[in-house]
Amino acid sequence: MGKGANKVPDIRKFQLIQHLGQPLAARFLTVNTEVYSTLNTTSILLYIKQGRLQLYRDKEEITYRAGNMVLLLEFSDFKAQRILSKDSNIFEALVFVLPELNANAFLKSKNGSNTILQRPITIKTEILLGCFDELTAQFLKTTPLNLKHIDELRNKVLKMVKVSNGQSIEHHLSSARHRLLSFLFLEVTTNVTVKELAKKYGTSESTFYRIFIREIGVSPHRWIKDQRLHYARCEMQFRQKKASEMYLELGFEDLAHFSKEFKKKFGYNPSDTYENAQIEIIGS
Repeated sequence: MGKGANKVPDIRKFQLIQHLGQPLAARFLTVNTEVYSTLNTTSILLYIKQGRLQLYRDKEEITYRAGNMVLLLEFSDFKAQRILSKDSNIFEALVFVLPELNANAFLKSKNGSNTILQRPITIKTEILLGCFDELTAQFLKTTPLNLKHIDELRNKVLKMVKVSNGQSIEHHLSSARHRLLSFLFLEVTTNVTVKELAKKYGTSESTFYRIFIREIGVSPHRWIKDQRLHYARCEMQFRQKKASEMYLELGFEDLAHFSKEFKKKFGYNPSDTYENAQIEIIGS
């Protein structure tokens, strides 16, 4: 074996299968172990193939290992960190994108539910492993790309997840925490004050602050700042946007201020984000 044959490359690969601009599935293959936010507008079912995934919220920590599946519903607000496999020094995960699992798709009780789903939903893997095996073949291109078949797999997964976990999903989607987060996400990219947020939410500033602390656990200022930076990093990673675009979009004073806050949060400059991304779009 030649010199350097065991050296692990700096892999930061994200593959996305989409049809008519809509995401169907994704594959992560990376040595990147940075902490990131799970907050997004679309529910996903994630299957870990190599390594581990650690999710954090407040003082709670949950670890998912290779072979585990976890359902992250829309606006699930956890911090996440990928832990590399000891055998391959790589983290790999497959994802089915499930936008149908949203608040509008589930009936709520007349008064709503204040139940907070404290943990992501762990899905029994046996019944869905075949779907992920077929998805793997599509990403590895061992079979011809078939967008219709991938969407059929996605719908099969969606149906199984809804049937076996409907009550837990509904509790999450109808919770006060979810309602607040879904409202906040619409405002993440705007330079809005807490007073303006409270007015839009239909409460006084003091009441909004109390609701925020109760449901989210941190101040509105801190949460909004963190999420704007996480949003910026995602846009630069997956849409190849530049820092010069993001600081204007998010209302920072100037590029220098944005870069300073970004490096303070993540430990590296914004330019390193989009320069290191390896993105492959598959499909139409």
